[in-house]
Amino acid sequence: MKGVKMLGNRKLKVQDFPDPKAHDDMVVVDVKASILCGSDLRFLYRVDSKDAWNNNEFIPGHEIAGEVLDVDHTDLVKVGDRVAVYPIVGCMNCFECINSNWKACKNQKIIGYDMNGGHAELVIVPERNLIPIPEDMSYASAALLWDGIGVTYGVIKRLMVNRQDIVSVFGCGPIGLSAINNCKFKNATVIAIDILENRLELAKKIGANYTINPEKTDIKEEIRKITAGFGPDVCLECTGKEEVLHQVLNTVKQHGRCGLIGEQGKIKNMDIGGEIIHRELMIVGGLITDYYNVNELINMERNGLNVEKVVTHTFNICDSEKGWDLFDEGKTGKVVIVP
Repeated sequence: MKGVKMLGNRKLKVQDFPDPKAHDDMVVVDVKASILCGSDLRFLYRVDSKDAWNNNEFIPGHEIAGEVLDVDHTDLVKVGDRVAVYPIVGCMNCFECINSNWKACKNQKIIGYDMNGGHAELVIVPERNLIPIPEDMSYASAALLWDGIGVTYGVIKRLMVNRQDIVSVFGCGPIGLSAINNCKFKNATVIAIDILENRLELAKKIGANYTINPEKTDIKEEIRKITAGFGPDVCLECTGKEEVLHQVLNTVKQHGRCGLIGEQGKIKNMDIGGEIIHRELMIVGGLITDYYNVNELINMERNGLNVEKVVTHTFNICDSEKGWDLFDEGKTGKVVIVP
């Protein structure tokens, strides 16, 4: 089979790998869609291989959907089933796994990081990580369920975003666009904020009611005008930048709700009292959604959530490098790799 080998320092190649064979509960999936993720840029693509996750030993790709190709001993799926792949593999023995919280497992493995992922023609995964998808759901939509849409869905659900809310989304990359899409499905009013005009145009297409470019206007002043001086009910940080985090905490209204979705490192200067405690803010962090949320996500998609609104480009696996380069330049929404 053909698959992507990450070489580090923004280099990769497509090469031949041995075809995986089904055994025990390990199922071979014929990959139909594999999505690029910003986490892959940071941990696999941009860095030197010695600094990459597991030295780039494995085929990347953790947002995957496809068709079951080969099984051994299985109870839940059969050859020909259309499936989405949940990327976190729990040990199934610890307290967290027993309670279906695989992403809290201390011995977890992540598909595309600790084992081969979906930027290949075939991928082998545990049967328990497969969810059948409806016949009329596209593979791209299914691949986006867990992370591409799910990461923001989990935060928005916990923040109880609703039609009465004004929500500011800071950063309109793929995750920010996903947040806008989810908030508009909840009928909230959305303010999209980014320094790149092409991303603001994408935000408008997805449904943002207002757009702000901080390099062209004053964020606080514009938000004050839109919110009658109170500030947004909810602010979502989708950039992973410290200066933007402070903007989020200082523009949301008193008693407001904040979702932190962009990957933040250590914060050097944080006024916990002034920025959070005395403003009585609710702070929610978000990673990939929980395994058990999938049916809610599928129902949302079937009830009008256009998951693929966030997709802007599709590349054949042989043209993967073009897709990664464009994605790295910040000129895309979600990018789909197909065999």
